[in-house]
Amino acid sequence: MLLQDSFEDDKSKILMILCASPDPKEMHKTISTLEYGTKAKCIVRGGHTPNKDKIGSEDGSSVILGSRIAAMDQFIIKLQMENRHGEKERE
Repeated sequence: MLLQDSFEDDKSKILMILCASPDPKEMHKTISTLEYGTKAKCIVRGGHTPNKDKIGSEDGSSVILGSRIAAMDQFIIKLQMENRHGEKERE
């Protein structure tokens, strides 16, 4: 969700670095990482639509943008609460 705008903008460049381990114990993780990289290679970036980011546009995109922001805010709050809980457990 956070990177969605980067994939939509034709002017942005995307670089993905995958870490693979030669350790046989980590083979499962390495295979999963490489499979993810293979899927990520198939991502097709779309054209950027400026109207999508305008607040109050006529096509209702302001509602979509507002809901995306609200969802991200809720996610941030959830992570902050989990972080506080983890800190309390460590103490």
